[in-house]
Amino acid sequence: DDHIIENFVRHCKCDLEKAKKKFENFLLSRISLKIYYKDREITDAYFDDIKLHRYAAVWPKLTPDGYRIGISKLQEDVATFDMVRLFHFVLVILDLLVGEDTCAAYIGIVDLKNLSVQHIGKINFKILAAGLNLIYNVAPLRYNAMHFLNVPHIPEPIIALIKKLVPAKIISRVTSYSPKTTNWTKS
Repeated sequence: DDHIIENFVRHCKCDLEKAKKKFENFLLSRISLKIYYKDREITDAYFDDIKLHRYAAVWPKLTPDGYRIGISKLQEDVATFDMVRLFHFVLVILDLLVGEDTCAAYIGIVDLKNLSVQHIGKINFKILAAGLNLIYNVAPLRYNAMHFLNVPHIPEPIIALIKKLVPAKIISRVTSYSPKTTNWTKS
């Protein structure tokens, strides 16, 4: 589809080599990361069953500057927290947008109010790294900013791990809001 290629080129700031590499990675990811790309049929039943639509959504209109806003929050019930399903849902939404969306970039807002030690214990860091790679390095989109709300105190080892998983350029666009703001841009 021409719009998909156009989005790759546009979000790579018209750098054709970068867009080509990103598009190749996009196609290869669909083979190597089958966990995220299985069961891709998008039906009303999918959205009724998944229940994640209460925890992640994309704003239907663009901001005056042309940005698309995505919002999400962690589920309160740790027993139903499933990172693979969450990434799957986000990628389904991105697939819906990839051929049609002409936004300048995305702004993410994540509410971590419900974050607990139990949530962190359920994180598979290999899957987290693969999912973040898909979103930041493979998908045909560009993030302008990420805002994390209600951030609890995050121990330095976890911040160091996150910094290793996410490119420094992306980290520089991250802002967290809490009674004690974590400075993500410092080493």
